[in-house]
Amino acid sequence: MEKQTSEPLTYHLHTIKVDVPIHVTDEIKQKIESFVEEEKEKFLTSIQDATVQKDITYTLDISYENYSSENYESFLFFTTVYTGGAHPNTTLWTVNYDKKEQKFVSIDTLINKEKDLLKKVSKSIQGDLLINPKVINSAMLFVGTYPSKENFQNVIFTEKNLLFFFPPYQVAPYSSGMITSMYSL
Repeated sequence: MEKQTSEPLTYHLHTIKVDVPIHVTDEIKQKIESFVEEEKEKFLTSIQDATVQKDITYTLDISYENYSSENYESFLFFTTVYTGGAHPNTTLWTVNYDKKEQKFVSIDTLINKEKDLLKKVSKSIQGDLLINPKVINSAMLFVGTYPSKENFQNVIFTEKNLLFFFPPYQVAPYSSGMITSMYSL
């Protein structure tokens, strides 16, 4: 009796949806375009060699929120990718532009000005999140808010505060969603 084997499906159904601001300075536009192109390339590479199931559409969705203040133009980007599995995965990226100084700022900018900043931020955020009912795993909380710049890279600058955003799995389970905390300057 002859055995017939089927080849894995090598075609892909995919959707890419990108929502980006259009009324921004050329510097901000270039930075965002570079980010979007990098995310598209990562997504397309990730599905290139994958074996897909019938009727599954892989998706990349990039959206944003704008936080504008007198001195800062800030954006929080959400990159949501679905390549099969239980749920899509979401990562965050922030970009902050100091209008007055006409330059990009990040957590590194603040660390360079104040060496102990991460320790202060970590302690403050931990205290805030310990009382957040969405944060149900203290081990995740303490690992995800350890005073390292990688843990606090998703930050939005405002005149008097820093808004920190933690994607699913950083400080709480996926089911808790994105967690936000504020640090007053």
